[in-house]
Amino acid sequence: MKKIILLGIVILVLVSFVNAEEQSLGTFKKGECINLIQNCANCTYVNFTKVLYPDSTEALGNVESTKVGSIFNYTFCNTSKLGTYIVYGIGDVSGTPTIFAYTLKVNTEGIEEKVYIILIVLIITSYFLIIFGILKQDPIFTMIGSMVLLLTNVYISINGFMEFNNYVVQGFALVNMAIGSYVLLKTGIEWIQYVSGKN
Repeated sequence: MKKIILLGIVILVLVSFVNAEEQSLGTFKKGECINLIQNCANCTYVNFTKVLYPDSTEALGNVESTKVGSIFNYTFCNTSKLGTYIVYGIGDVSGTPTIFAYTLKVNTEGIEEKVYIILIVLIITSYFLIIFGILKQDPIFTMIGSMVLLLTNVYISINGFMEFNNYVVQGFALVNMAIGSYVLLKTGIEWIQYVSGKN
């Protein structure tokens, strides 16, 4: 029992070290300017010494930041590449030069990856509703599924998917929009004809 508790404590300590090392400014949209910030109450200066593109080429050299209170800021606008950027800097914490580093992500939409999981779930759910509606001969489920499929893929077509907005993503979205439109129209026409025939 003591070994299990000890193992649990070791795992918690290791996880806290990993989380402490992974500092991120967040996720931003491609082409937009980003405020690189560093909070330091005991600093007289903070310089951003380097920003690296996702392919490790240099996006920014040594620049001075502006200070407002304890926040140091530099506006960075070279966000033309998709992926994870690494930001390096140095500040004089209580008179001692101290190096810092963090990451930021740039993608086509400026949103976290969690949103993409929602898009995938919506696509899978819409196909499930379409198939369920067809098998049960329920036009409501079929039309709801096709509308969700259509709207989700219109969103993907406009904004891209994750770090991708290329011909493959556009083709995928167009195929799904075509399927959604066809199923919606066909089911709607058949439902109208069925309702008209009953009257």
